[in-house]
Amino acid sequence: ISDMDLVMILESLPANANLCKLDKFLELAISSKVCIRNEISVVRGLLHSEHLRVQEERIDLESSKVIISEFTFCGVCGKRFTSQSAFVRQTNGAISHYSCALFLFSPRHNKTYT
Repeated sequence: ISDMDLVMILESLPANANLCKLDKFLELAISSKVCIRNEISVVRGLLHSEHLRVQEERIDLESSKVIISEFTFCGVCGKRFTSQSAFVRQTNGAISHYSCALFLFSPRHNKTYT
């Protein structure tokens, strides 16, 4: 039934067609459409809830400051940050150079050798 378009089927029936003979088909088709609509509604609600959770987490993370000074060291290479350094705050709170973070999370670095 899900492969058949209910509206197309009803439109193709002759005007004098007896719908009583189609009652089981119509009941099943409408029930299927309602079930699909309800499932989509639940999924949409779950996606919206997840979106709100992620937005709240993002706002929380963005509200914390990071202070970089001449005494701040990279969590990956151990070198100091210069005034021109681009940096990354990792999920564990560690601060590293942008290039160090790229290397740390690159596929070549994470490759396991056996």
